[in-house]
Amino acid sequence: MNNPENKDLAEYLSLKAANDELRERGKKWLWNALDVISSEVSRELAIETIRLCRWAVRNGSSKSKIQPWSGRGSAPDFARRH
Repeated sequence: MNNPENKDLAEYLSLKAANDELRERGKKWLWNALDVISSEVSRELAIETIRLCRWAVRNGSSKSKIQPWSGRGSAPDFARRH
């Protein structure tokens, strides 16, 4: 490895390995963060769905009349008002 070209190649391979490791760690971190965020969103949606269903039952709505949220306003705002 006394040849400058070999030193350059060795440095390149070392940097490439470090870069590959950082890339993989970044991917793992990103997927973990997305998993945490999506779990929190799912949990919040489940809570709001339960609240809306309870509201519908208290107000005499049958399950067959409960429709998916139409998009007017937000479901959490609706649940807080009722």
